[in-house]
Amino acid sequence: MMIGLNEYFDCPTCGKTVSRIGLISGNTVGERLYSDGQLILPMFPEEPAITRCLRCSTLFWITEEIKSDNQEQRRADDIKFLTIYEYLTALKNGTCKLAGQVLFIRKRIWWAFNDRIRKRKTRWFSRKEIDKNTRLFRSAKEKEIWTENVHQLLAMFASDNLEQRLWMANINSMVQTFASDNANRETGAEDPPGWFPFWNSNSLDPRIWMVEIYRNLGEFQKCREILATLSGKNLNWIKALFEKEIEKKNRFVFQLDEQQLHPPGIVI
Repeated sequence: MMIGLNEYFDCPTCGKTVSRIGLISGNTVGERLYSDGQLILPMFPEEPAITRCLRCSTLFWITEEIKSDNQEQRRADDIKFLTIYEYLTALKNGTCKLAGQVLFIRKRIWWAFNDRIRKRKTRWFSRKEIDKNTRLFRSAKEKEIWTENVHQLLAMFASDNLEQRLWMANINSMVQTFASDNANRETGAEDPPGWFPFWNSNSLDPRIWMVEIYRNLGEFQKCREILATLSGKNLNWIKALFEKEIEKKNRFVFQLDEQQLHPPGIVI
């Protein structure tokens, strides 16, 4: 990983400047890929695509249009990831003006809940508690938020609306990007390994994400029904992964091991 100069952006409401690390290049050492599509690259860390101004609380997308004229700032707040409740606010206050942005936020909410399983050791619960299928939510309100959000995701993935299908074909790469979620950001990163373009491909069937969500909901028979509709050699290894977890009645996100990360014989 090579780090360059910081990049600076101005809040569109009050002008407060925020900064993010300027990555010149990165690699996939220590990569971790999860069943919900979240990819963690320690040597190419993700930067927020949307943040909250610490001065005026405005939620705004990090884009080239708000890049600061002064790129030699010395004092600026670091760009922070949003919390679950801030993501919800972005859905309600008009911050999301495009269908792709709505999908991005809803998937981030889903991932944020799953992060509690990914991290496992926190001050809120132990691994033993996770194994007992507890404490994914810290309150009844959070369970309500999670349930509503995943059902909204299911509706988006299952939509037969042609317009949504067209943008769905192009949005997967944005919501799972391995570097920066800002589509305008250009880097000199190396290409990730062969499995990643396939997993992250625009052609990846949205039904795969539906299987994962239904698995999270504990609707294992529904998962099997959807998996039965998937065909093609390139999908066999993915189907096998989910079938194994469904058989165990595991509802939680799981990490792909090294062999699963680089499945043999897939055609990109």
